[in-house]
Amino acid sequence: MNRHHSNFRLFKYSILVCFLLIICQLNAQTKSKLSDSVERILNQITYSNGEFDKNFKLTNIAIAISERINDTILRVNSYAKMGDVLWYKGIFGRAEDYYLKSLYLANEKRYPKEHAYALYSVGWIECVQKQRIERIGMLRKSYSIYKSINDTAGLLYTLNAISGIYGNIGEKKGKEFYLDSAIYYLKYAIKLTRYSKKYNVKLSHFHSNLAEHYFGKKDYKLAELYVDSSIASPKTSQDLNTFLFSRITKAKILAETNRVDQAISLLESILDEIYKHDESQKILEANRYLYLFYKKKGDYKQSLYYFEIYLKYQEKASEELLTSKLEEAEANDRLYKNEKRIASLVKQKELFKLKERQRTNIAIGGSFVLLLVLGFLILILRRNKKINILNQSISKQKELIEEKHLEIKDSINYAKRIQDAVLPSNLLLKEYLKNGFVLFNPKDIVSGDFYWMEKVGASIYFAAADCTGHGVPGAMVSVVCANALSKALLEEKHKDTGKLLDRTRELVIESFSGSDAEVKDGMDISLCRLDGLTLQWSGANNPLWIIRKDSTVVEEIKADKQPIGRTDKSAPFQTHSVQLAEGDSIYLFTDGYADQFGGEKGKKFMYKPLKELLISISEKPMNQQKELLDEQFLRWKGNLEQVDDVCVIGVKIQ
Repeated sequence: MNRHHSNFRLFKYSILVCFLLIICQLNAQTKSKLSDSVERILNQITYSNGEFDKNFKLTNIAIAISERINDTILRVNSYAKMGDVLWYKGIFGRAEDYYLKSLYLANEKRYPKEHAYALYSVGWIECVQKQRIERIGMLRKSYSIYKSINDTAGLLYTLNAISGIYGNIGEKKGKEFYLDSAIYYLKYAIKLTRYSKKYNVKLSHFHSNLAEHYFGKKDYKLAELYVDSSIASPKTSQDLNTFLFSRITKAKILAETNRVDQAISLLESILDEIYKHDESQKILEANRYLYLFYKKKGDYKQSLYYFEIYLKYQEKASEELLTSKLEEAEANDRLYKNEKRIASLVKQKELFKLKERQRTNIAIGGSFVLLLVLGFLILILRRNKKINILNQSISKQKELIEEKHLEIKDSINYAKRIQDAVLPSNLLLKEYLKNGFVLFNPKDIVSGDFYWMEKVGASIYFAAADCTGHGVPGAMVSVVCANALSKALLEEKHKDTGKLLDRTRELVIESFSGSDAEVKDGMDISLCRLDGLTLQWSGANNPLWIIRKDSTVVEEIKADKQPIGRTDKSAPFQTHSVQLAEGDSIYLFTDGYADQFGGEKGKKFMYKPLKELLISISEKPMNQQKELLDEQFLRWKGNLEQVDDVCVIGVKIQ
């Protein structure tokens, strides 16, 4: 009886072992077929914007399958391919996420080419898109790996990227050694193209870039030599970007070497091509240089004509960029939902196929015992899988929420860089207001408040302004208002502060007149024109405060009770003239500081305490005044939320 029972157990174990061997063989065949499917899918991907939705779905399927069969190299390539698809759509934040996944999986020794490509991609996004130049080491590491495996294609696009980044640093910082580095890497790329006919098509593009670097060094002879080589190449006409870039560079060289007429003629000859292809950046560059060249020539009528076109497209580009970043944030949200839905469909499909295969395997066995064993195994596997899938789903939902928050924040930070470009730089503030300060604390990342400054002759114009709203909507209004101020002063020459505000109001109303709905957006402003010891001032709702040397009172010049924008009753703005003396201090501000809630009772700070605070610190150096104002604001606010943007400008007369 015992021996019979033992034989039966041995028979059951034998059946189980045979079944497991059959399953392993079938799984190996299935994995091979799925691997081939992933490779076919990846080979179908193109980088046309019109094919984005199709490419996105295909790449998601490739990722889902490669993760399911846990094939490392397929996962590396699938993540990198998704990064490429998102890159060419301009969704750089999400693209970087996938490149990083590829980078972490691609072991440098086993997969050097894939590791180098992921390093290059992440390094390019960090250095070029996010302006984190310190990450250039990732590109240099990518270059070293490509060099070690003799991958010419990888070397070329990595060398070109490193050269471009060093060139940008050199132009911005005015340091020749960065430009020398840019030239070194680009010349090495040119040397490689000459050794290989396969990559000779890139030579004209590299020559054009090299000319730009020599132009930055003011070596116009070599710059012209290389740009002429690029223009003469028949390959240049096949590449629109190189075609336009080389001619703009040539025009800059001509202008710098006293051949302004030739420079103007060359730029005007390519305007039709630029407008035809709607090359926004090239439109801005061409019109800006035409404005400068005609100005250099002394033809101010034509110079003004191109300057107006340049301003028009610059304003349009700024608004489009703000809008596009917001749209990108919304697109990211849609991508998360699509990824989740596609992954769910793929898993359902794979589960269905797996179930069908299991049924086939059961039929092959033909044994009741085998069916019992199989059913038992399937029950355990499915239960464990459901638990794993549930855990993964919860984890991924948490990650998606965090990633969405980060993407939106990155988009708004990008909008902040745009607004920062509109605001006067710190160098300009120190140059024009040597003994002054600007306290600027936005409520959100971007601001409806802004400060503005221009110099015309011996007169310095500066203002503190508060636009309708705050955050991204307020920032968009601030771009419109700042451009209107600059246009009224620099183009239309309205030097009187009252007339300058009158014309600015007209321009702001015109900017919003294209809407079907009535738009009452605009700004309150305090505007100064300082010429030595003579101050001219006008204000819309925001006053001017003056504290004379050794005085204990604040002189207030009240503003006109009307905004810069559409209003029921409008009148010309008044112009006030004030004679100042050395040691006097003037203060301009928006309402954010006085309106901040805080203190023990959670009330507004108000204007009277602000006057008392300024009087108490008016004899101190201006940099200390700024620090004391900021410290008092933070103390008053405490743990409460900041209610509005804050902008305060102080200037001590020397």
